[in-house]
Amino acid sequence: MIVIEVPPLLRKGEYADVIAIRHPLDSIIKFTNVPWFMGDNMDEAMGYEWGYSGCGPTDFAFNILLHFTDHDEGVARAYAIDFREEYLRTMPKDGGRIKKEDIFDFIERMKVTRPDLLEMVRKHLDLTTPVG
Repeated sequence: MIVIEVPPLLRKGEYADVIAIRHPLDSIIKFTNVPWFMGDNMDEAMGYEWGYSGCGPTDFAFNILLHFTDHDEGVARAYAIDFREEYLRTMPKDGGRIKKEDIFDFIERMKVTRPDLLEMVRKHLDLTTPVG
């Protein structure tokens, strides 16, 4: 018998390390503590992915950033690809953990180093007032 400790979903305003786990006997079954809000590339039934640079990891990155910015869609859209490449592309297929401090640091670093990208996305989304 295999026992998998499934992480509880993070609630709005609750911040903890992001956990991703793949079932050891069935690689299609995955668990994470990041709730699904929205995605451009997959639907919720397909689930999040990691370990490569594709649609599933992109949606995972997008939803992580949505959660950690209190649903600031501009930030999530602007920096999801960079987050995917820095944290999710290299995550082992079995899963891993991203420290909450690293996520907050990433967001602040991107706002300082790539404010142009955020401004462009906000204009495109017509999000002229930053959230948070």
